[in-house]
Amino acid sequence: FEIGEYNHAITLSNEALTIRQEHKYIGGAVTNLIRIAEISIKEGNNDDAITALNKGLDMAIPTSLKPKIFQIHKLLSEIYERKNSFEESLNHYKLYHQINLQVTSEDNEKKVKNLQLIFEAEQTKKENIIIKKQKQEIRLCYKTDSACFLSAWICFFNSSNDLNFSSSRILAFI
Repeated sequence: FEIGEYNHAITLSNEALTIRQEHKYIGGAVTNLIRIAEISIKEGNNDDAITALNKGLDMAIPTSLKPKIFQIHKLLSEIYERKNSFEESLNHYKLYHQINLQVTSEDNEKKVKNLQLIFEAEQTKKENIIIKKQKQEIRLCYKTDSACFLSAWICFFNSSNDLNFSSSRILAFI
């Protein structure tokens, strides 16, 4: 549709919409309705665009496709503004802005959680490296000097905040 073949673009978008609806791929169907609306806007068919966008909203709202919902509200706001329906335009713009903020906030929360998980994984990895080195030192001490071995184990368990250890746990470790 970028090169101006609107009729062909509408035909292909309608075919894709039908296929996506048959397979119950709601997100894709809503995307097709948005594309159909954009083509209709380019052709100056604002009423057809509104119809397609309202169908898209009817599909997107029950499945909470927020990124699609705010995209639809933005397009509806722009269409109603061109039609001089400023109150309707403002209503859709407010909905666009509200849902866009929700999506941005949810995305930021997910990013923070992912970063937290990455941080925790890195911390665990570092701790495991330290523990592995301590175990190697303890094994080396065990083979060479029993006093060094016992001292190393005491240091290891003190650093691990685990003061309840027994000789059986030490020997099981080795």
